[in-house]
Amino acid sequence: MQLKQNVQCPVCLSNALELRFLSSEYIIKALERYYEEEIPDLQILDYHQYKCSNCTLEFFNPMVPGSERFYEFISHQPGYYPRGRWEWHETLKRGIKTGDEKLLEIGCGNGDFLRTAKKYGLSSAFGIDTSASSIKVCEARGLHAYCGNIETYLEEHPAMQFYYDLVASYHCLEHVPDPLLFIQQAKALLKASGKIFLSTPYSPMSFETNWYDPLNHPPHHLTRWNKRAYEELAAKTQMDIAFHSLGAPSVWSRTVTAFNIGQSGKFGSVSNKRTAMNILRYPSSLWKELKNQQGREKIAGKPAPDMILIELTIGGNK
Repeated sequence: MQLKQNVQCPVCLSNALELRFLSSEYIIKALERYYEEEIPDLQILDYHQYKCSNCTLEFFNPMVPGSERFYEFISHQPGYYPRGRWEWHETLKRGIKTGDEKLLEIGCGNGDFLRTAKKYGLSSAFGIDTSASSIKVCEARGLHAYCGNIETYLEEHPAMQFYYDLVASYHCLEHVPDPLLFIQQAKALLKASGKIFLSTPYSPMSFETNWYDPLNHPPHHLTRWNKRAYEELAAKTQMDIAFHSLGAPSVWSRTVTAFNIGQSGKFGSVSNKRTAMNILRYPSSLWKELKNQQGREKIAGKPAPDMILIELTIGGNK
């Protein structure tokens, strides 16, 4: 790894280490292997991958998200938008006390989480999204939502500063070019007693040891988060932080999953028969993967999950 004096971390502004170069050709081939089809011209750029020498956040240069063509292609793939997330329920269980709380979701999409919040008895739930088509779906479902980003929302609705009890955002932070500004703007919407809940992948995910995940790299994801990076983000925004998850699968389950992906070169289920054949054929690779999984980073003494929910609270108001 090489220290780059002129490349700074987007969170703590420390110098960064260059990890590797990702050419557009490499990214396109990885996407084609993942989706098992030839993909159209998605206007994909070359990227350099960096790791902060201080907070260990991984990020990419340029910090430019995918084009409209890229997101049009990827968002129409089966399963891209989940019907539900465990993080939604965890947020609502932790955030709702009376049912009178005012909630804002940044990146609300078609409004599935907003509808879930209503089912929990929350009387006030509002969404923001940059997709006009998603906002139209929200409105057709009787949900309240705004088309734009946080900056334009605050400019057009200054009375919404310090208004919300809860601000939620799921799998958005890793897409934005300026994650620090994103959290600062979200904080500006909170009451003094408010909370921010946000979720992202926890990188590297347990199955990435021998496999390049094109969806956890640019142009889809611009940042890759871990415990130290999140703690630095909380410190920079003067907020307290708590980590929530469903927990990681067993070390053996993680080992077999990552081992099979490494052998097949793609994400997906593998039969027990094929797994047994792979183990007999490549026992040293299985052992190496087991050691990798045993050394996985820990949070509160337990192996880090692949998905994490972060709870940010204004300092002193837990």
